[in-house]
Amino acid sequence: MKIEIALALIICGTILIAVPPASDYLHNQQVVQVMVGKPEATSVVIGENMSQEYRLGCWFVGAAMIGVAVLASLVAGRRQHAERKDPAATAYAPGPEA
Repeated sequence: MKIEIALALIICGTILIAVPPASDYLHNQQVVQVMVGKPEATSVVIGENMSQEYRLGCWFVGAAMIGVAVLASLVAGRRQHAERKDPAATAYAPGPEA
């Protein structure tokens, strides 16, 4: 796997994992600003946070993206290491029909 693709997967996966906590933080900050900005308000009607299924989905997909990038990079690195160690062994690799 190319290093650019691996980095893109890791960065996007990390962002995807970080979205639900960041959204909660911004949501809470917005509620606090409304409460402080309007002292006459005694209650605030707020919308729901992200659902637990959505949070789990973001975490799972982000972790999968990071895992794919790491595993593919390890496989590519192992293959490159084997080619450097013994170039003649990888010069001819028979296909599945052999």
